[in-house]
Amino acid sequence: MKRAVTALAALVCIAAGVVRGLDLSAYNDWATGFVTWGSVWVRYGVLAGVLAVVGVAALVQRRGPFRLTAPRRGLGVYGLLASVVFAAWAGSQAMRLWPARDWFGLVQAGLFFLTGVWLLLAGMAHLSEDLQPPTRSALLGVAATLGFYLLTVRRFGFAPSSVQRIGPTVEVFSALLALLFSTALVRLLYAGRVRSARWLYFLGLAAFLLCSCLELPQTVLSWRNGAADLTDAALSVLPALIGLAGLGAAWAVSGRREEEAPDGDE
Repeated sequence: MKRAVTALAALVCIAAGVVRGLDLSAYNDWATGFVTWGSVWVRYGVLAGVLAVVGVAALVQRRGPFRLTAPRRGLGVYGLLASVVFAAWAGSQAMRLWPARDWFGLVQAGLFFLTGVWLLLAGMAHLSEDLQPPTRSALLGVAATLGFYLLTVRRFGFAPSSVQRIGPTVEVFSALLALLFSTALVRLLYAGRVRSARWLYFLGLAAFLLCSCLELPQTVLSWRNGAADLTDAALSVLPALIGLAGLGAAWAVSGRREEEAPDGDE
């Protein structure tokens, strides 16, 4: 039953992404980012409604902590593949930005390279026979989240934004959800558990909605219409990968056995 709820909520997130793409294609001024028909608040209302669906799906899940009791092969494969993408993006950015000495961009590239290294180690750990943390110290795991912290700050503080322009708002919240979920994932992989399975579920599915279903298609459409460059489209792939991990986490939480969720351990 809980898996069915998760599948339905994921389909709602995907449908929201499709509707957002159609709305952008038909009713968006690519030069300014403003909508050309209808109210921007109706669109925010739809987004809030989808997040409410995610919240209800989280409340349906069993209370209590979520534990990692055995290696997750799916997480292992994901870590290996995602690490390649993060490292490739970081390398390409470093080569592009070094001649101009864009230090902010170079720092961001370096941090996402660390994310790729950590994902590689996490993937290898979960493809082994015994459940082990990715590294002895959680310091690298914490560093792996800092790229998304810097991305959130950059989008919120430096990118031109307005509530009337939905695109930048989606990007800010996408970066924030990627940061929050990746932080929860680091804690899960080192501590072996998170205190609230429902909170992990919500963060994971919300990250899937904002990062994978909304930001990535939005940025690709912006690139195709000349409102964004290829670098922006490539950057959006990174949060989208975290969103896919979020969907996997929500799926894992919804498949918990009863003995994994003792009452009162919230």
